[in-house]
Amino acid sequence: MAEWDWPRTWMLVGAIAGAIAVAASVASAWLSIQDADASKLEIAELNKSAKDAAARIADANRDAELARLEQERIKAQVSWRDLTEKDRATFLQALGPEPGEVLIAWQVGDVEATRYAGTIALALQGSGWKVSTEARVYARSFLTGIQLSDRGAHPERERLLAAFAAIHIPAGVRTIPQHESAIAYVVGDPQAVLVGSSPILLNSQ
Repeated sequence: MAEWDWPRTWMLVGAIAGAIAVAASVASAWLSIQDADASKLEIAELNKSAKDAAARIADANRDAELARLEQERIKAQVSWRDLTEKDRATFLQALGPEPGEVLIAWQVGDVEATRYAGTIALALQGSGWKVSTEARVYARSFLTGIQLSDRGAHPERERLLAAFAAIHIPAGVRTIPQHESAIAYVVGDPQAVLVGSSPILLNSQ
């Protein structure tokens, strides 16, 4: 019986073990590469998701700003006319210290013009002016803004025009044909200030 060649056997076992170790190393390296590729893919997807989220946030912020600007525009358009405390002080200072007499009139049915006319009337009354008020119907002319009637010779007319100009409120002098107003003018009547509809509100409708 031949003697077993142990040295050769051990060499063979060593070679097999070495081959297994190399294969394991190769497999481990391949798995590491796959893990790295997967990690890179995940990072890329996360980066894309972050960019998409940032874009959506930017879009939302832009939409919110546009909505705010639109809200401010609408608010400015539909806000009712008024006189601030500063406006009242400037208005009365421009009128001068001597009180006068005036009729404040407005178009029947115009709630905003009615309120604005009342604000002007109260400011004048507070400075000692004799103020009468009246709702009127203008049949053919659609009255807008502030108009002073040209009927009669009234010293208050120029003072009132200057006072409205001082607070940057356009005011004109207008001839109101007798047949357009349901209220007849009588000689001796005070200077009439006609408060028409707000041009801004009319344009926003």
